[in-house]
Order: sequence, then C-alpha cells, then structure tokens
Amino acid sequence: MKSIEGTNIGFLGGDEREGILINFLEQEGAFIYAIGQPSAGIKAKGNLELNELIEKCELFIAPMSGTDNKGNIKAPFTGGELQLNRELFNLLGSKKPLLIGMVPDHIESLAREMGTNLIVTGKMDELAILN
Repeated sequence: MKSIEGTNIGFLGGDEREGILINFLEQEGAFIYAIGQPSAGIKAKGNLELNELIEKCELFIAPMSGTDNKGNIKAPFTGGELQLNRELFNLLGSKKPLLIGMVPDHIESLAREMGTNLIVTGKMDELAILN
C-alpha cells in the first residue's frame, strides 16, 4: 500500500466526522488543508480560498453525506456555499481526484462530461454497510 506521508489533501466542507479523518490522515503524515472545517480540535493547516486549495493539493475529500440536489456540499462550518458545479470541476481538471460519499446523478454526469476525476465512495461495495 502506498504511503500518504507528505501528500497535500484538501477537505471541502464536512463536519466532526471529517475532523476525525483529518486527524487520522495527519497522524499518517499527510498535510491537510481545508475549506469549511472548524478550527477547534482539528489541526488542519488552515482554511484557504478555493483556488489556493486546489492549487496546493493533490487530492480532495468532501463529506460522506455528499451534496443536496443542487450540488451544495454539506459544510455547516463555512460562511459561504461550497458547490459542485462547472466552475469547481474546471478548477479540478482531470488529474486531481475528488472523493465524495454521494451526489445526484446529474452532478455525477456533469463531472464525467467535464473529465473530472470524481470518485463517489458511497457506491463502492467496500464501504457499503451490510444489513
């Protein structure tokens, strides 16, 4: 398995659950940058503007809870909106993966159309909760 030590990872939104993941990834040696994460209890390098975050990071993680039908990322700690849209997909390009739990089909189609490396983790069997 490849080490994540030294990898710049960007977080887009999230809540305390992503905070736990942030702390774990930092313990593994990753450098974490975030938009819409609370500063208390999370050692992330800091909240950046979206353009800075995308320029600096190699991969991105959005909440497992995903987005609403309009593509708004669940980000209760941000003052503004974070949205999966053409502008964001254009900034990401095809080389920087974005992992997210769930997105509406039309958002996933837009990402595919624009060549964005969107990985919808909620559809992966490895993460499914068996009943």
